[in-house]
Amino acid sequence: MVCPQKLDEQNKRVKTDGLDAKALCLKLDRFLQGNRDALAIVRVPSEEEEQVRAIHRQREQLDGMGGSANIMNEIFWR
Repeated sequence: MVCPQKLDEQNKRVKTDGLDAKALCLKLDRFLQGNRDALAIVRVPSEEEEQVRAIHRQREQLDGMGGSANIMNEIFWR
């Protein structure tokens, strides 16, 4: 993932895929030349890990709903 470019060299508001591609190529080039800070490497979670995270997010949303969360928890965890 790369943050889109929003300003050009003259600080004018610009948003084009060409500028984004150029910035990504420059960062990748710096990374390949040994600058490990140019890009951050992240691990993509597996489908199973993402499903577990989704369950936890849903449970947190239900907990934030107050009394109705208790009813939903009873139904969910049966």
